[in-house]
Amino acid sequence: MRDRFLCFGLVMNLIILLTFTVFAYHVERFSWEVSFTRFIQSFDLGQFRFLRSWLFWMGGLGVSGIVLGVATLFLLLKRYSIEAFFVFLTLIPNAFNYFVRDIVSRGRPTADLVEVIGNPQGFSFPSGHSLHVTFFYGFLIYLIVSSPSYRRFPRLSWLIPAIYVPFAGVWLIYDGRHWLSDVFGGYIYGTFYLIVWIIVFRWIKTQMLTFGRFGVLYRLLRIPSVLLHRFLMCISNLRSGFPGWSRFGA
Repeated sequence: MRDRFLCFGLVMNLIILLTFTVFAYHVERFSWEVSFTRFIQSFDLGQFRFLRSWLFWMGGLGVSGIVLGVATLFLLLKRYSIEAFFVFLTLIPNAFNYFVRDIVSRGRPTADLVEVIGNPQGFSFPSGHSLHVTFFYGFLIYLIVSSPSYRRFPRLSWLIPAIYVPFAGVWLIYDGRHWLSDVFGGYIYGTFYLIVWIIVFRWIKTQMLTFGRFGVLYRLLRIPSVLLHRFLMCISNLRSGFPGWSRFGA
């Protein structure tokens, strides 16, 4: 039943994705988007003005790379090799988005129409920022809520990313980095990749349960985790073999 729901969601999302992409390719911007952006920018944040840079910073390439690396390393240390493999490979759709934006070639908001903060580069549709936060944080949330030990996780571990995703989109418009349709496009593309990721992830987990731990695929996915644990074991053995080094390291 769940697999049918995912496949139905994938088909519906693909239809919406193609529709939005065609509109973005032929329409530089919708006239109402300028008015909407000006309306959003009319709100004064006051003492919360620092949030505009903080929310964008959370989804920036540098911070996203660190979060991705930490999440991958954590899963490897916990021996969740398949989960770590899929988290790390979320880089692929993020990189593919550059080709999509070049094909659509939709311009970003300009300073003569709305206020533009910073110096955003490249084309605008779909928003790579909203795509990334939807796809990456969405997959992390899925791993948490589908985990057998889900109740052991603090609610904030999935609640904060779930709240951050829509707020990040509002801030992209507030800063004049994207039009509303660009942000929605990023959400749609991110959701599409997320559904694909979950379907493939569930299929591989099923294959592992069907063919057991000694299948070729499972062994391949286990390689990074095994190498990491053996490296840490070697470091531990070296430290125990050289007491002086152990004290120095402490």
